[in-house]
Amino acid sequence: AFYKKPASDKSISMLKHFLLCCATLAITTIVTAQSKHTNAAAQVIHFDLTEANNMVVKAIINQVDTVRLMFHTASSEVTLVEEATQKMKSLHFERTDSVNSWGGSGNTSRHSKSNTVSIGALTWNNISIWENKNSGPQTDGKFGTDLFANKVVEIDFDKKLILLHTTLPAKAKQFTQLKLSRQGDLL
Repeated sequence: AFYKKPASDKSISMLKHFLLCCATLAITTIVTAQSKHTNAAAQVIHFDLTEANNMVVKAIINQVDTVRLMFHTASSEVTLVEEATQKMKSLHFERTDSVNSWGGSGNTSRHSKSNTVSIGALTWNNISIWENKNSGPQTDGKFGTDLFANKVVEIDFDKKLILLHTTLPAKAKQFTQLKLSRQGDLL
């Protein structure tokens, strides 16, 4: 994780111009690829920021059902709320398991294996989907950082973009590195 050092108004203006040029260049040179491929250009995902400050992306499940998923850094895999799964045509659950969550123990969750999830130009295959009771307001479910395995994740809140890089971008030198620790699925 990086924190930008405070700068003067002139340097902020120059930085904004530089970042705008970089973003324009990256967006116009993106090569459509699956997440397992590597590209020199960043892969771009557009998101909406809700009133509850949740980052929400449009996703397509099994090339059929469109859902709004919240990017949740304390989550792994993909979960969908019961209300959303009831409307879906392509999702088939194979089993129900007992699960523990932040809401307590003794919960059950239905599980669907081998799904396809597409977000923007990215597609992931063989994805497990769990049914969940809760998600952020205005969302049908959530996904975690595991979809971005082996990627450097950049979040641009001003432009509402998630940029996925194969290597640390050069502009990272302008930021101060902070320690990020992981406990299980939590960052």
